[in-house]
Amino acid sequence: MKVIGLAIVVSAGLLSSALCAQESLLGTYSGRVENGRVRGGGSNIDLVIASDENGVVKGGIKNYENRCAGDYPLEGTRDKDKLELKATRVGRLADCVLTYSLTINGARLVGTNSDGLPVQFSRR
Repeated sequence: MKVIGLAIVVSAGLLSSALCAQESLLGTYSGRVENGRVRGGGSNIDLVIASDENGVVKGGIKNYENRCAGDYPLEGTRDKDKLELKATRVGRLADCVLTYSLTINGARLVGTNSDGLPVQFSRR
């Protein structure tokens, strides 16, 4: 019986840790897309993750510079430490199709955008 009780306590602890880890993704992140082809070397962006339920992630992104400047709602998926996000609308000229393929690394999200450019976010 002691072994079963210990297994239940350990399982509950692991489940609790998993739930806390998932909740920790929620919040606001500041980031930058590096691009040597544009003046200033890239653009600053903010990412908000508003929900993360059953592997479905929702939020938004704000681009501050360049042709894709503006606010874009995002939806995507989360699988362990991988996060795939896509804007649910395109830019003013229908030429800004934004996607992000990111790896969750603590309070940082690191990966690439739809143009294959490196992007990095840090939690505020």
